[in-house]
Amino acid sequence: MPKATVGALITRSLELGEEILLTRRAVEPYHGTWALPGGHIEDNETAETAIRREILEEVGLTIEPCFFAYFDEIVVERGIHAVVLIFTAVAKSAPRALDEVSELGWFTLEEALAVPLAFRHHDVVQAFANR
Repeated sequence: MPKATVGALITRSLELGEEILLTRRAVEPYHGTWALPGGHIEDNETAETAIRREILEEVGLTIEPCFFAYFDEIVVERGIHAVVLIFTAVAKSAPRALDEVSELGWFTLEEALAVPLAFRHHDVVQAFANR
């Protein structure tokens, strides 16, 4: 049975362009791998409430999410089947690594696409780059 999850493309603008926030996972699955922040939608929780909660728990940011797209995350070899709802948001303060995050970093889209990403987040970043 697929699970419902949320993820965020949190951006900041610099003089030379836009960067997205990636987190290094401190938990399984994909421990030690870069990923977009996010997580599971809890019982009786809306997707928007879930993404706000997950981002606050993982990187300490309060965000104004805007729905971007949905993606199927089917990773048979890891037993993962999820439908992930991706939101965009602009960082209005400095994030910090909390809870399930061991490190965080700002990446250009090109940099993010060049590193191994957890789940199917490469597909998400590519779709964002193609927008």
